[in-house]
Amino acid sequence: MTRLEAKLDALLDRFLGWPMPAGVGWLHTLGSAALAALAIQLVTGALMALYYCPSPELALDSVRYMARLPAGNTIRGLHQWGSSAMVTLLGLHLARVFVYAAFKGTRRWTWVTGCLLLLLVLGLGFTGYLLPWDARGYFATKVAAEIAASAPLVGPAAKQLLLGGSSLGQLTLTRFYAIHVVVLPIATLALVALHLFLVRRSGTTPPFVRDDEPVEYTGRFYPDHAWKDAAAGLALTIALLALASGWPPGPGIPAMDAPPNFVPRPEWYFLPLFELLHFFPGSSIVLGAHILPGLAFLILLALPWIERGPQRRPAGRKWPLFAGMVTAVTVVVLFLMAVFEPVPEPEKVVATPGPARPHSAPVAAAPAGKHLFLEMECATCHEAGSAPELAYIGSKVQHSWLVAFLLAPHRIRWAEGGARPIGRMPNFNLTGPEAEALAAYLMTRTDSKRFPPVPERADPRELVLRGRDLLGEKKCFDCHTLGQVGKHVGPDLTQAGARLQRPFLLGLLTRPGRTPPGNPMKVLHLAPAEIDALVAYLATLQ
Repeated sequence: MTRLEAKLDALLDRFLGWPMPAGVGWLHTLGSAALAALAIQLVTGALMALYYCPSPELALDSVRYMARLPAGNTIRGLHQWGSSAMVTLLGLHLARVFVYAAFKGTRRWTWVTGCLLLLLVLGLGFTGYLLPWDARGYFATKVAAEIAASAPLVGPAAKQLLLGGSSLGQLTLTRFYAIHVVVLPIATLALVALHLFLVRRSGTTPPFVRDDEPVEYTGRFYPDHAWKDAAAGLALTIALLALASGWPPGPGIPAMDAPPNFVPRPEWYFLPLFELLHFFPGSSIVLGAHILPGLAFLILLALPWIERGPQRRPAGRKWPLFAGMVTAVTVVVLFLMAVFEPVPEPEKVVATPGPARPHSAPVAAAPAGKHLFLEMECATCHEAGSAPELAYIGSKVQHSWLVAFLLAPHRIRWAEGGARPIGRMPNFNLTGPEAEALAAYLMTRTDSKRFPPVPERADPRELVLRGRDLLGEKKCFDCHTLGQVGKHVGPDLTQAGARLQRPFLLGLLTRPGRTPPGNPMKVLHLAPAEIDALVAYLATLQ
């Protein structure tokens, strides 16, 4: 043995040669496997950061571009599957430490740092979920922001801090990206170093041996156990490579192109909490979203001070093990309930305009319009329920009317009782080309399933006159105005034909309560011929 080899061997023996108790086996490799998963995350994350663009307009495109690079899909798959593996391994490692009661005595702070590491890893998963800026991440983050806003006292401030503003946008993505690739990795690596230092200082816990009993040592960590850790890390890497190659991540749906009935669902490791919220509707969400999870985590942290006896054998820890089993079963049941919960099949929203109309939107301008839509943060109001829904606006309004409205926004609805709404859409002072581009993009947001295209036609005069008469017969003027006639409760009908398309008018009169869902317009119980007559007349109101 050379002098260098002797020094290296002495160094390894000094730092890795702590004695290993009898009974230490493969279950003790879970922590090292989780560390290997973290290393995979750091390497693959750094490679993806070379191509990722933290911009709402380009994030998903940059992620899709990675799929065309050599081994790009495999690297993305490794990162995605690796995050799940890291959460799984940390959870199993925590469970093993709990069952072995390895958190007692001088190892209490090792337990605390391990619990905090699990919290940081969940934070990495949460912040990374939004980065592709696809529909799943976008809407799941919106739900998380609303949950944060429901926190007592600090809720609004927490939401503001989380989003970097009042809504999801460029600041949100920049903030999540910085936290995901800088803040949390640094904190995680620092806590890992502290955790390993504490493990090294206290040594490996002898399985099921009391603190006051003699310990039998049968070897040292290096080299007697280190090879098992290395083998576990190698097996994990091979398994992740197989998963990443066989089941690579999909391209994702653009956030702004999600179907109207899209249901956001978080990553699988947040599903138990997601399901728990279903039991706490309305104002009780504070209990399910904040109090119960927070209390559970505090109990987990304080476990070494709650269970302080020297006993480690299962026979002497029946109540703690029973409580742990009940908790685990509850989490698993909530997870299975969320997995098997019926989810409506997403509606396929046609991303092109319907049949050609005299004022159909120029398709070439749609990409520029989408950029404006994101830049102006239109979703802040229109996807939060405080402004009209835009998911199918291309099937609802006329393109020429929409352009005119964007250039000079005005109130188009009246509040119940005849009072004007408190606010209206602000005037963004768009130029003509900008209004055309934004309208072109909005006109691509259609729903041909709900509003099948109806060809433009010149209706017989008799049909139009019959529709005019029906407005009075069906007491439409009790809610609507037409010129100087009627009450200011519902929308003004004076220019209904210039504003609304035939498919929307047909759907509105056929099923008013679902167009949109929750529409307060009463059901008129119209015959098909009456609906045709009303549509024919309303279409003439230009």
